[in-house]
Amino acid sequence: LDYWLDAVMSSSSEVGICLHNGGVVQGYRAVPTDSLPAGGGICTDGGFSPAAVSSCAVSVLRFLQQHCTREAATYWLVRRDGGQELELYDISCDDTLELGEPEPD
Repeated sequence: LDYWLDAVMSSSSEVGICLHNGGVVQGYRAVPTDSLPAGGGICTDGGFSPAAVSSCAVSVLRFLQQHCTREAATYWLVRRDGGQELELYDISCDDTLELGEPEPD
């Protein structure tokens, strides 16, 4: 998925893969970006659906548009291990607070 996303975002037609076993390089392969969702001939886990990835990305972007409402704020988006829900935290710093000083109520 990572290789496919990188390739799609950079409009690359192929991805270079380094094959290794126990840290010893066994060879290299150029894999067409279009074949990566089906495993690209290098993995056997069944692959993924590009349409499902796009749908999920749209959902996340909508969530961020709805909840990131403060101008120039800094947010932290978290999904816990094994969890399905996204958590969004506003972690913007108030310039008037000293480091380590608790926020006023």
